[in-house]
Amino acid sequence: NMSGPTFSGALHKLNKELTKATKTLASDETFRAVVDKTQGVMALEPVAKAVVKATSREAGPPKEKHVQFLIHATSDPAVNIIEILNDLFGRLRIKDATIVLKSLMVLHRFMRDCPPATRIYQRLFPSLHEFRIPKFLDDTSNEGMQASLMVRSYALYLEEKLQVVRETRFDYDRDPRESIAHMDGLDRARLRKELLTILPQLAAAHKCSLRDDVAMQQTTVATFGMVFKDARNLYQVLNNGVLKLLEHYFESGREEATEVLKLYKEYLQHTTEMEKMMGDARELLGLEEAELSKPPPSFLASLEAYLQTLGPAGGGGGGGGGGGRGGGGLCRLLTHSHTHENASQGTRANAP
Repeated sequence: NMSGPTFSGALHKLNKELTKATKTLASDETFRAVVDKTQGVMALEPVAKAVVKATSREAGPPKEKHVQFLIHATSDPAVNIIEILNDLFGRLRIKDATIVLKSLMVLHRFMRDCPPATRIYQRLFPSLHEFRIPKFLDDTSNEGMQASLMVRSYALYLEEKLQVVRETRFDYDRDPRESIAHMDGLDRARLRKELLTILPQLAAAHKCSLRDDVAMQQTTVATFGMVFKDARNLYQVLNNGVLKLLEHYFESGREEATEVLKLYKEYLQHTTEMEKMMGDARELLGLEEAELSKPPPSFLASLEAYLQTLGPAGGGGGGGGGGGRGGGGLCRLLTHSHTHENASQGTRANAP
């Protein structure tokens, strides 16, 4: 009898080596990227294929050609928009920070760029829960773990954005000129309510920072750029609205004055946070210099002093002209910067 290795034994050994190699490859980023790209090629529908390609594991923002294809598809009567959204929501459940960030960016672009006729917001409102991923964690790498913080912050920001549009029936961050014109038509009570409604969105935008243990990756920087554009527009709207309210502050009664003073103090806090965001935008996005000027502390003191002069039941007060003079010192964007993204033409969100 011949001794030595048999064919079956050699085959068994080869299978073990292949299994071991496959496990090693499965944890390799290059291999994962190839698998992801293959899934995209094998997709049967062009729209589904575009979703996979737009949200691939390749670092950086979604490729513009795929985003534009999807945006145009939302206006095609033959395409089911809900299916596109469901495909994107499905990508949010993948344990990969890059895929999830890019999926959120595509959804953000839909909100910003889809024509009003698509009624994109009305289609997104029932799916608000899809953005609630507070426990998301990509623990496949150190970079993934760091980027997971941006994933959670960005998802929360988009949820707040949807909440604001649903409550106000207006997209305030889309075009500041249209938003300011819209606010000019509101009475003071409605204006105060609208400004208070958008504050949580602006606060959520400030949390999409790259200073808090978030890895400086192409994808996270692109995400920051998307949020910064919204935050800059929202801040301009807030600035204009607060200025308009302060013009009448020294004529108002206690209830209105109390609300406006509280709003003004929150506005000052957002100004500080906006300065930080603008500094980050200069470093990371290469935006041109912009400056915020602040009113002196004495202006806040004068607002507080006026409120103290009012009786507990309310009532007017003198010094009405002081509101206009003090308000003139409010923070303003002296130089407007522009992101590298294509700005869309803003239109009022369709009423649900």
